[in-house]
Amino acid sequence: MTENIQNLKTLKHKRGTIKTQITLFQKFIDNFDTSNVNEKDKQNIKLRKEKIEPLYETFEEIQTEIELLELELNQDVSCEGTERESFSNAYFAIVGTANNILNPAVKEIESIVDANSIVQGHYPNSNQTSHNSHMHVKLPTITLPTFDGTFTLWREFYDAFTALIHSNNSLSDVQKLSYLKSSLKNEPVKNEPADLIRSYDTTSENYTIAWTALQKRYDNKRRIITDHVQNLLEIPKINKESHAALRQLINQTENHIQCLKSIKNRMQL
Repeated sequence: MTENIQNLKTLKHKRGTIKTQITLFQKFIDNFDTSNVNEKDKQNIKLRKEKIEPLYETFEEIQTEIELLELELNQDVSCEGTERESFSNAYFAIVGTANNILNPAVKEIESIVDANSIVQGHYPNSNQTSHNSHMHVKLPTITLPTFDGTFTLWREFYDAFTALIHSNNSLSDVQKLSYLKSSLKNEPVKNEPADLIRSYDTTSENYTIAWTALQKRYDNKRRIITDHVQNLLEIPKINKESHAALRQLINQTENHIQCLKSIKNRMQL
């Protein structure tokens, strides 16, 4: 009993440390003038964001251990759901803000989503309608990001889905889960992300569970690194001189190398 109590205190201390790191990152982002961010600022934000990205999974593991210990100690766990929700909201809000600063194009896409209701079944409220009436250009239609289970494409899908859907406070969790399921391709020759969450009913409480399950499966740095290296080794050789073929070779090589550098930076921080 005494050992469990001490373990519970230790876990809550670790949880508090993670929450503090998120708060510090929030304060760091708040100090930026988002209309005047230079490349040095972006690099600083990028490195800090990569450092906190693994904290979500760590928090989930610690939170689960806390709840199990509290149940074992016959303590009230009713407030733990609020802990999860509060952290999740804070985490994805600040990560979404950082992504918007780093990639203004994603922020523009979010605006397009809100302005044109391109997500099927989502309609603007009266304030949005009023705002749209002042727009002088017809914005292009975009589609939801998709993911087929290719590990090397996970981060691209994760960032896009987070910006467009996960951080969209106008959507309910039921809607988010519906869009998540629609975003997953069912490719028989690959790991099938659609099958991973197919058994989850489209309910509010299942959205976070399904989204976390996908992260645990595909945010696998070792597998992603292995696949990038394998893809590098499998780049076709140029059999005869061709500017187009040479450019394609360079682009493919630089793409995989840049992805590997990004993963390395996240692992070192």
